[in-house]
Amino acid sequence: MILTCPECSTRYVVDPAAIGASGRTVRCSRCEHSWAELPPDDLPRPVPLPMSPLSADRRMHRRSPRGTNLPALPSEPPRQAPTILWSLVIVVIIGSIGSTIWYRDLIMSRVPQTEKAFTLVGLGPEAAGAGLQLQVSSPDNKTRDGKRVVILKGFVVNISQKARVVPEMIVKVYDKNKNVLYEKKFTPSSPKLLIRERISFATDLIDPPAAGTEIEVTFDPVRPDKPAADHP
Repeated sequence: MILTCPECSTRYVVDPAAIGASGRTVRCSRCEHSWAELPPDDLPRPVPLPMSPLSADRRMHRRSPRGTNLPALPSEPPRQAPTILWSLVIVVIIGSIGSTIWYRDLIMSRVPQTEKAFTLVGLGPEAAGAGLQLQVSSPDNKTRDGKRVVILKGFVVNISQKARVVPEMIVKVYDKNKNVLYEKKFTPSSPKLLIRERISFATDLIDPPAAGTEIEVTFDPVRPDKPAADHP
């Protein structure tokens, strides 16, 4: 199309597409006059096309990075590595504490220096015969070689929920003032009892003091985990 400057009448050949469908402001390069130029009547108008389902579907997806035809990938969720790591650390700590408590008797026997630490937190060594029950029958008095002999019999029963070491046993004879007149240690027939298991014991007191009024059978607290030989 040909444009004519309304001031100086200079004419220009211009591509109609440069004017556009709605017109534009142009300026004369000779006299620098500006005016609004409308598009020619025969300029083709753009016709809007209906959007295809494929195009609509593409608009719903994130665009691919510029310069590549790779499909867009969904955003990755945040990693949970720190949470899993801390959970693992907590499990290990709890497991270590539980193992230490469960095997504390073994630890204290192997490393005696740890006994104080366990005692401070209320996990010290158990009393002699813990988890064991003594069932003592009535004493049986007899004479042997001209001497009075008191025969003591009974049972040791494991009433706990785990195997127990049977410590050395001790018999004491007291007078009416609770003074110890006679003492004897003896070893049980089995050093260990399983759950609900029991063993019998028997020992003789040869010529005990006549002033004795009470007989007591207990576990020796000195070395409860290591049975010793009979003491006369």
